[in-house]
Amino acid sequence: MTSQTQLTGGTPVPSAPEWAALLEQAGLVGRDVLETALRETAGHAQRAGEWLVEHGCVARRELAVVQAESLGLVFVEPGDFRVNLENRVLIPEELARARSVFPLFAIDNIITLAVAWPLDLAVLDQIRLHTGCEVEQCLVGPRELRNLIEWGYGNFQEQAGAKSAETIAWEEILKEVADAPAVKLVNVLLDQAAACQASDVHLDAEEHALRVRFRIDGVLREVPAPPKELLPAIVSRIKVLAHMDIAETRRPQDGHFKLAVERQELDIRVSTLPSTNGEAVVLRLLHGAGHLLSLEDLGMDPLTQQEFDRLIHLPHGMLLVTGPTGSGKTTTLYSALARVDRIRQSIITLEDPVEIRLPQIRQVSVNPKAGLTFQSGLRSILRQDPDVVMVGEIRDRETAEIALQAALTGHLVLSTLHTNSAAAAPTRLLDMGAPDFLVTSALVGVLAQRLARRVCRHCAVPVQDDAATLALLGDGVAEALQGGTPRQATGCKRCGNTGYEGRVGVFELLVLTDEMRRAIMGRADERTLVALARERGMRFMSEDGLAKLRQGLTTAQELLRVVGRIDLRKDPTGEATREVRIASQVAEAAPPRRAAPRFDVHGYERLLAGWLKPPRPEQRPAVSAVAQAGSGRRA
Repeated sequence: MTSQTQLTGGTPVPSAPEWAALLEQAGLVGRDVLETALRETAGHAQRAGEWLVEHGCVARRELAVVQAESLGLVFVEPGDFRVNLENRVLIPEELARARSVFPLFAIDNIITLAVAWPLDLAVLDQIRLHTGCEVEQCLVGPRELRNLIEWGYGNFQEQAGAKSAETIAWEEILKEVADAPAVKLVNVLLDQAAACQASDVHLDAEEHALRVRFRIDGVLREVPAPPKELLPAIVSRIKVLAHMDIAETRRPQDGHFKLAVERQELDIRVSTLPSTNGEAVVLRLLHGAGHLLSLEDLGMDPLTQQEFDRLIHLPHGMLLVTGPTGSGKTTTLYSALARVDRIRQSIITLEDPVEIRLPQIRQVSVNPKAGLTFQSGLRSILRQDPDVVMVGEIRDRETAEIALQAALTGHLVLSTLHTNSAAAAPTRLLDMGAPDFLVTSALVGVLAQRLARRVCRHCAVPVQDDAATLALLGDGVAEALQGGTPRQATGCKRCGNTGYEGRVGVFELLVLTDEMRRAIMGRADERTLVALARERGMRFMSEDGLAKLRQGLTTAQELLRVVGRIDLRKDPTGEATREVRIASQVAEAAPPRRAAPRFDVHGYERLLAGWLKPPRPEQRPAVSAVAQAGSGRRA
């Protein structure tokens, strides 16, 4: 039978026609009924069997017995014996529900799984890798299996408390399978990442090693990594938590899960990417609304904050926040929404994805697979009678036009755009194809920003920056800093010996005037808008950065890294301008400080040592946690 798929023990799984022939030979169902069942279920044998039972064509037990015999498996009635619910700790709830399995027995390092249909080799290998045990299968009825899963994991959740399924699977199962290598390792990494206030965790496979890095305050720091041999188990564990396909390793995947760490709930976004040396995984750690910053905490100076606060309380118009990726644009918009009256105003957001859940605000996540894009979602939102609309990002002409039209019809629209300066935003919208009359009529202001690392307040000391660094930062900078109190941190345990703790925003706010609108209608360039803004007294990003340098909030190296070179000079027309240029000497001016990050190295090494030196087989108990043989199977 060439169309059959092989089971682990050599027993073939019959194809749909062969499965139908077996039932016909057993005298359970006629050919016409079988053909109808297969046609209604698109030729899927397992679903066809459920269809036959639901339509009263065959008894559930009779069907299950015939299928078990044809597949060479044992048929089991869970009601015939007492199920040991403690076995549930062997398989996480996410994996049990995703693959429709339940661990019935665990004897002599062999787990017997209850399945409604045989698992294929790839899934069995993933379960073996995850549990470190040999796996056998027995067949139960689909309804009985569903009841068993709900009964087992449902009671588990009730005993643990009223928490989400993902949180229970992580916290409680981890306590009982404390020796599971993949579970414990992922837990250690995420615990340490949360303790370090990392925004991202990078797992990269090199040719002969695994590389682990945390992004802390916008900069990647390398931390001790486990052996590369554990990467498949680590990736599988993360995929199970994120409800991703653990058998798919050739295509990029995205997912997310929630995790309770240090009494805070994290929303973790997962992205996998196949690479030449193995799958690369990036986890983004998103904190809840409890970590939402106010405009004061972002680092806005009082005048900029006052003007920005006025703009977000306008009845209509478009306000943009611009900057490169990772510059904190979305955080600023969340902080702005937190200041809007959410009782008297209807607020709807359209994001990709929703990063922080805010109370009393309707938040929508785009889903292109379901046809929910920024364009279609924005049209639907405008039929929901909103007062304030936040669009995660304006990426194309159609989204820009819809957002601008909404701003003209009585809605306040907040959004983000990728530009290097505030004055570049109007020309960017025009380049996208948005009509100039819409841009000039709807756009009320643009906030451009960067994030610079903040000097650690625990170990900061006054310092006089050297002339070479200040010269690289820009002409005239040394004179502009006279009278200030620049500071440099020496490094301590609180900042991981880096000298920085947290970040502070560097801003510039462009408020459009009638003269600027006329210039935009005339297709004026960015330089013209900068000159008009300076006449109005606009505080530019370079000036804001220098003010924070004078106050000792950040360092000259950080300004050079995030803002670039600052030239305080006159142009040929005599007009005072500030041009921000990215300096090519950033690396030479600010060599990275290689210091030990805040990572429990000794505990981590002891943890790895325990995995690399597993107990001998005769020392292992008959029924143990998942990892009793996990490290032994790595050979």
